[in-house]
Parts: sequence; structure tokens; C-alpha cells
Amino acid sequence: MKDLKYLNELVFSHNQWMFYGDESLELLRKNEKDNFYKISILKILSLKITICLAPLAKLFFIYLSQFSFNLTKPQSDKKTSHYVAQLERGYRHRNYFKYINVSKEIKYEMINIFEREKYSKFRHLSLTKILRQAYKNYKNIFLLLQHDHSQKLFKAISGNVITNIATYSYFCALFEDIKESNPSANFYNAGGEDLSSYASIQEGINTHFIAHGLMDFIPMILFPRFTSCWLYSQIEADIIQQTLDSAIINLYPMEQLTYQDKILIIYLCYERDMGALHKENLLNIANFFKKNEYTVYIKPHPDSDGVYVNEFIRVNKCKLLEQDEDTTNLVFKKMKVSFVASWGSTTECEALRSGVLPINLGLSRIYTLCKYPFDDLTLSWPNDQDKIQRAINSPEEYNKVLNELSK
Repeated sequence: MKDLKYLNELVFSHNQWMFYGDESLELLRKNEKDNFYKISILKILSLKITICLAPLAKLFFIYLSQFSFNLTKPQSDKKTSHYVAQLERGYRHRNYFKYINVSKEIKYEMINIFEREKYSKFRHLSLTKILRQAYKNYKNIFLLLQHDHSQKLFKAISGNVITNIATYSYFCALFEDIKESNPSANFYNAGGEDLSSYASIQEGINTHFIAHGLMDFIPMILFPRFTSCWLYSQIEADIIQQTLDSAIINLYPMEQLTYQDKILIIYLCYERDMGALHKENLLNIANFFKKNEYTVYIKPHPDSDGVYVNEFIRVNKCKLLEQDEDTTNLVFKKMKVSFVASWGSTTECEALRSGVLPINLGLSRIYTLCKYPFDDLTLSWPNDQDKIQRAINSPEEYNKVLNELSK
């Protein structure tokens, strides 16, 4: 029996996509020891036939989806230098406009990578180009599977490639076409590890990761070989730099606040995740700061329907922090914020880097996948209530706590 560390010698940018699936990711995270064996010729032959036939219909379907009765449909501009992945939630790709192309002077185009009806009409691709990419990827599958694997991993990879080879090959053809029209093109993706990132990297496009929040890490063997990464925390930057030693790693810039008022902002998590304890902590911390004559702002999650938030604000005499296009750091500066509270949110990291005391109200995400040490870099509610009170009462105590967290 052996573990999956042997994959370090087998996984490269051209075959990372084959592990794109929940089952294979879980196997790599657990790294359990298992029996490995040579896959039988009969099983390989059966898989070759399945992969050749089953996804072929999907590939032709994507190809035919390029065509539309709308004869005035605009075509992708061949001179565009920036291509941006349009994600399923609009706020997730906003950092491109907040940090990369702020003035929008650089010509860019959005590629909706999750909707076939949209990405298949981005450019017209020849069937020959698409099939050539599919054949190349088909050969790479069996170059990987010719090695000894556990039965679980073989099954997971087989399922992944049957599901994804058509879409992945289309993305490869799309980025091949983009590179032919502009060899210096750049692709920006806030989604991280997905088929479009793997495809653009395989085709030699400069591919950049623009994190939309603190990361839930996948096994680093599958982390795409990005040209550059934009991140929120130095801890994440150090982890990624160890794997991508040639990548340019940037932290989003944060300015330290020089003046602060008696302002608390509470950033809500998904309302569907807010149980009784979440709501109790929210009410208690809001009342605590109001008793200390603070103005309490509530910032709903971007996916909020507003029903619970609006009622809470009305009953408890808080204020609503509206959505805007400013960076969080700029919001802190404009409002002269002193404290930020949330449930394991990226804003807690941004607050500390901005010179604002962060308060953690409890973790609402699966933080086995997040490497940011909230326990060490935030104040905990209600455990640190006395420390928070001292920081409210004394600027010297405030700075002392801030320095302790920032070390």
C-alpha cells in the first residue's frame, strides 16, 4: 500500500484538469494509503471507447451552440489584451476593476465561463481546431492512466474526464485562438482552479488569479500554474510562493487609517447560514457597542435578500451600509472605522491590515480548507469582551491590542 505522493512526479499543467472533481479532490486531501495496481488492458480499452463516444456528442453540441439566428451578434475583438472570467456571482470578479483595471483604459472582454450559451458564442471556432484539442487531451488522459493507480483514484479520474473533456477541449481551442490573435493576451480569473484556468495555462496564456476573498485551499499539486496571484494575506502568499516559485505574488494594497471615529461595521455571512447563535451574537455585539455610544453599521452579504437585515436594522436602530464599488480599505478610511466584526470573513483580514481591530463572531465556513489563522489574528466574541472594552476606553490599549494582533 502507498499514498498519493507519487502524483508529484506525474501531475503537470496539461493534466491537472483531469483531477477537477469533488471525489478526486477529497481523495487527495485525505491522502489515504491504498492498494495500487496496473489497470487491465480490457478496462483501458473500455474507457477509451467510452471517452471517445460519450463526450463526442457534447463536443458537437457545444460547437453547434456557437451559431445563432442573431446575425448582428458582436464578435470578440481580436486586439483585446485582457480577458476576464465572468463568474456566476458578479461581485466575485469585481477585484479586476478595483485593483487591475481601475480606470478601464485597458481594453477588456468578459468571458462567461459557466454558461455554455455564453462562452460558446464568444468566438467562432472551427470544428477542426476543437477536435484537434480534444484528441490532444484524449492522448494525455491515457499517458496519465498508464501508471499504477488505486481503484478509487482511477474511478475518480475516469469520471472527471468523461464529464469534462468536451468543455475543457473547447476552452483549450478558445484560448489557442485568443493567443493566435494576440500572443501577449492576459486572462484574469477570480475563480481559481477551474477548467478555464487550466485551459488558458495549457495554451500558454498569461493567466492571473485575482482572489475575491480568503482562499479555501485545494491540494497544492492541483493549484494552477498562474503567472501572477493577487491575494489578501501574507500567509496565503507564502504558501502559494512555495509551490509557484516563478509566479509574481501580490498582496492587495491596504492603507493604514490615521483617524478613527466610534464606528463599528458588522459584515454578515449568508443569511441562510445564520442560526440562533449567529443571531444572538449579532444582537449582543450590536447592543454592546451602542451602549458604548458607537454607531453600528450592518453590511449584508451580497447575496442577501434584505428581509432579515432590514428588520434587524429597524428594530435595533442600526444603520445599513450600502453596497458600493469602493475597496473595503477605502470604505474603512471614508467612514473612519474603529472595529469590524464578522464570522470568519475576509474583511477581518482587511481590517487588521488597515489598522482596524477585527472581531470574530464565530466561524461560518469550513476552515479546515482556509489557512488564515483567525484564532490568532482576531479578537473573539464574547471571549475577549473585556479586552474589547479596554480598547474602547483607551487609545493606548487599542494600539497595544492592534500591535499584538499584527505581529
